[in-house]
Amino acid sequence: MNTLKVVLIIGAAGFGLSGCSFPSAGKTVPRSQVGVLRHLSLGRVVDVKKVTIEGSRTYLGPVAGSAAGSAAGLGAASGSSNGVAIGASSAAGAAVGAVVGGAVEELATRKQGQEITVLMDSGVTVVIVQDADTGYFQQGDRVQVAQGGGMATVRIAMN
Repeated sequence: MNTLKVVLIIGAAGFGLSGCSFPSAGKTVPRSQVGVLRHLSLGRVVDVKKVTIEGSRTYLGPVAGSAAGSAAGLGAASGSSNGVAIGASSAAGAAVGAVVGGAVEELATRKQGQEITVLMDSGVTVVIVQDADTGYFQQGDRVQVAQGGGMATVRIAMN
């Protein structure tokens, strides 16, 4: 029982710290966008919908969950004198923990975003999804759409 409490406390602490990041002096740009030519076009927002952007799925969630599940399985089987039962309990705990850990990681890293429909000055209508960290847009906003390198972003137009 004490092992389970320790695992839960460590897991909660790790979950709490997972949102921490190093401070940045300015805008951070993905390495894949360095040197990429982007074209700017102007338009007006005609529709905005709130969306949830899927979280990350790396090896960290399943590995941490597997370790926690294995420890919980060992704790649950600690009263048994049968080595096979202890091993099976630990393996089952690790398997369940890996699945739960992956799901927790994905859920913890989800972001709020917007699906922004823009009527470009050229008459073409485009739809772009981006996370809300870049700002919230509303119908009628005059915006600048930057596209290139397989990506597009929306920002408020300064003119």
